[in-house]
Parts: sequence; structure tokens; C-alpha cells
Amino acid sequence: MCNSTYSSGIAQDPVHSRWQPLPLLATPWKNGELSIGPRPILGAAYSGFQEVRSAGKTFTAWTNGNASIRLGASESSLASFSVRLNPDRPDGLNVSIKANTRTVFSGPVPKGDWEQRFDLFDNDQEELIITVESPLFKPTGSDERVGVGIDEIKLIRQNTSAKEMFNSRFETGVHWFQEPAFRQEELLADPSSLQMINFIGGEPLLIKEVRDVMKRLIDLGAASKIMLVLTTNGTCGDDEWFSLAKEFKGVYMAVSVDGYEAINDYIRFPSKWAQIADKLSRLASQANCVLDLNATVQAYNVLNIVDLLDYCDRNSYSYRLTLLQTPRHLSPFIFPIEIRRIAATRLREYVDRSTQRLLMRELGGLVEPLRTDCRDAALAVANALEGGSTEADLPELKRFMQMTNDLDRSRGQDIRQGVPDLVQAMDEHGISWSDETLFFATKLKAH
Repeated sequence: MCNSTYSSGIAQDPVHSRWQPLPLLATPWKNGELSIGPRPILGAAYSGFQEVRSAGKTFTAWTNGNASIRLGASESSLASFSVRLNPDRPDGLNVSIKANTRTVFSGPVPKGDWEQRFDLFDNDQEELIITVESPLFKPTGSDERVGVGIDEIKLIRQNTSAKEMFNSRFETGVHWFQEPAFRQEELLADPSSLQMINFIGGEPLLIKEVRDVMKRLIDLGAASKIMLVLTTNGTCGDDEWFSLAKEFKGVYMAVSVDGYEAINDYIRFPSKWAQIADKLSRLASQANCVLDLNATVQAYNVLNIVDLLDYCDRNSYSYRLTLLQTPRHLSPFIFPIEIRRIAATRLREYVDRSTQRLLMRELGGLVEPLRTDCRDAALAVANALEGGSTEADLPELKRFMQMTNDLDRSRGQDIRQGVPDLVQAMDEHGISWSDETLFFATKLKAH
């Protein structure tokens, strides 16, 4: 299952993105300012921060009483930095702020909005460490003791015409793959020894620069010696891409799919199974293409993953299974052992069916197209599901239902219709579906 680090669709979804881990950002300067925390950016190290939570475009994180951000300070134009504290804190809380070893602020801070800017006088240092310290306290409505909350820490520079991307060596500040001169004159200057290229992150079949690289290698006469490796969601790929791909020695496609038909459409909204099935068929028919389906066994699909595996067998597609562990509220281990045993039994029944299909094909003189390691993976997942705690993880089940209700409300979906087997199994084992939401104040209508 994707998260916002690898899926631009999730990152842009105003609800789903709030339930996912925040990705590390390649961050641009804006009007001479660069936000470096609490939302993490590439090139910085963070210590003492709790989970970053978002509210629209605002991010905040509690600290453990001693939080720091460490980053390279090679920019000679750094002039100052600012710190904005979360307003939920005791009146007169003592706060200390340091830039490297120099204390720039120390004293009581009044309750409410507070933001100050501090000059950097020793900006010739190789690195900058910003530290915020405070006593621990209990925020409003919480029993947990935390340090002062950080809403934002920003760097400020004098030269607003300098590079626009933090930690970029290109004057334009763009990502490395977006710089044509780098791709053509450095990265692909001599592809004679190049054997494989792995495109990962985002959706490579949509990224223009991926096609530019493919075209460049074809023009240089190197494509026929190179294996392409791509990870895709299976929804993209037009005539131009297929035409380019056939010029390469081979193409290995890892297609991320988490369900069959309606289960896919529910989990990977707004994708449509019919479109994915069509793309899979076309990929599989391309002579130089090797196809693998990557499925993540998780809370939503644990009872129905066998439908996808049967589909793979029918079409002679290989697959790989990953058993989701984090985030915990999406793991199948939030369910009691009785529900996990149902899933394990269905997986073993699938393996029996798959073995029978293999025997029938061998009797018919057909070459074995169903890899044994696929069935071994299914058995391994079945065995794993029967391990662990026998009890339901009630706090994480609550988060699972809250997230599901948030997504359903934002997408016009309903898990009772999208994954009815799961809701029924939960109800039969004493877990009634709750309509409680977290990021939507209005609860879902009763059914």
C-alpha cells in the first residue's frame, strides 16, 4: 500500500495525506525563506520531535523538551532564522533557543501566539544546529507530558536571487533529473557500460524526464543492451511509452496492485480495475517485458487477497506478497486471531487450487507458468497471520475505523459496500463498526 512518500496522488489528497507519514521534501526557497521544521526536509537531521501532525497547510510537532535540527550551513547568504511556537503551553513557560552553541533566547514565554527572528552572526560554520529546550507539561486535553510544540522553524537569507532549491548543486535549483544538461552531458555521457536503469518513485510512466532518458539512450544506440526496471501502479502507459520500451533489451515491470475488481477500486480510489487489467494484459503481451504484481496484504484486503492471486494464476502473472507492518492501524494484526485465521484458511485453500491448476497444466504438457515461490509466499503469509497476539488491538482498530470513515466521507465511498466481508467478519467477532471520524467533525450517517 502506498504512502505519500511514493505516491503524488496520496500526497495531494487533503484527507489521505493527513493519515500518511510525511515525506522528506526537496524544498524550495520562497521569497528568501525556507521552512525546515517541524515537517522534515531532505538534507536535515531531526532529534527530539514527536510525530508531525498536519492541519491543512499547517504542521506542528510536540518535542521531548530538547529538540534539534541539524543541517549543512554552506549557504553564505544565511542571515537569520525564526521560530514559531505552538500556542498551547503554560503561561510563562521557560524556553531556550540556541544556534549551535550560542543561546539566542532564554526566558519565559507568554501563552498564545509567539514567533521571533534571530540573527546568525557566525554563518561561516560548516553546519547549523538549532535547538529548542523547555520543561515538560501536559497540553490541553492530554495526559502526556511533552516539551513545547513547534509550529515552524524557518531559515532566512539575504540573497533572494540565489539557488531556489535547498541542497541542490544546480543554479536553477531543480531536481537532478529535471536538469537536461546533467542528464545528457554527465549522467548519460557514456552509456556503453550501462546495463540496467531502475526508475522508482512517483509514477515513472507519467514523468516526462523518464521518457527523455529512454529517447536519449535509443538515439545513442545503447538501449538494446540495457534492462529497464520500473515500479508502476498499472494505470498508465500510452502508445508512445510502449513504442519506446520495445527498443530496450528488456523491461521488468513491478506493478503495485492491492486487490481484485471492487477491492482495488475501494483501496486505490479513484483507479478502476478494468483500466488496470487492460494495461496488465498489454504489458504481458510485450515480448521484452517481464511482469510481476506486487501486493501488500493489509487490513482492507486480508480476507480477499486470494481473489487477486486466483486472477494472477488464470493469467499466468507472477506476484510478490508483502505483509504490511506499519502504519500499525493498517496492519491485519489489529484484528483478533479469529479473523486472521479466516484469511489464513482462504490462503491455504488458494494454494491447493493453484497446485491443482499446475498439475492439470503439466498433464496437458504445458510448461509450468506458475512460479512455486508465489505459492510459497502465500503459505508464508498464512502462517504469519496465525502468529502474534490473539486479541484485537483496540486502540489501533479505532484509528483504522477513523481513517476509513475520513476517507469514505471525502471520496463518497462506504466500506460496508467496498469491503463487506471485512465489516461482517468484524461484527461476527464482536467488533461493531464505528462511524467516528477524526478529521471530519460531522460523523457519517448511520446505516
